[in-house]
This record gives sequence, C-alpha cells and structure tokens, in this order.
Amino acid sequence: MVSPAIVDFIGDDVVVAHNAGFDLRVIRYACALDSIEWPEMRFLCTLVMARRAMALPTYRLPFLAETLGISFDNHHDALADATVVVDVAARLAKKQEASDLVELASSLCVAIGRMGSGFYRGSVTTK
Repeated sequence: MVSPAIVDFIGDDVVVAHNAGFDLRVIRYACALDSIEWPEMRFLCTLVMARRAMALPTYRLPFLAETLGISFDNHHDALADATVVVDVAARLAKKQEASDLVELASSLCVAIGRMGSGFYRGSVTTK
C-alpha cells in the first residue's frame, strides 16, 4: 500500500525520478493490488529531460551521472539513486539556466506528469 505519510510528505511538490514512467507504473500496480485509488501526484522524469538536453550514447543513470560529473558509487540503492537524481536535475537546471522544476521542464519542452484517482498523464516531451 502507498503510505499516506509519504503522500502527505510529497504534498504539492513535484516528484523527480529517472525513468519516472517505470516508478509510477509500480505505484499504480501496487494501488490496484491493494484496491486503493492512485495518489494525487505531479512528477518529472530526468530520463526524458536528459534525452532532450543532451546527445548521449545511453541515458542510464550511472552514465548520465558520470557525464555530468556526479559521483555515483551505489547504483540501485534507493537513497544513492535519489540523491543522484536530485543532482542530475540540478545540473540540467543549471545547464538550461532554469530556476525551478517548472522552468526546467518548460525549457526542455517536457510536460510535468500528473497522476491521481483514475488518471495518468506521463512526463513526456511536448514537441
């Protein structure tokens, strides 16, 4: 079950994830298994943003981190991955001269995804 404490902690903030489509699919599936509504959430995908901002041979998180000069020693550790995703978003924002996530998404023509009770719209390119 999606913990109400986590949903309350997120509040109106935008959740940032690398390959957010996968993470949100897991949340939706878990909700379906528990017969509960999907939580209201806005989210942004660093994978989609990196593809718009940079020409790389791969966009896997470790390679992206290395390319951006971010130290990353423990891939697939939840805290390490989350910390690197924050750093990736910050580096992309600096590269785009964006002051917040909304401005970053807009500068890269990426939609901020939304999920809620029975609806889902991904964080995808808008161009």
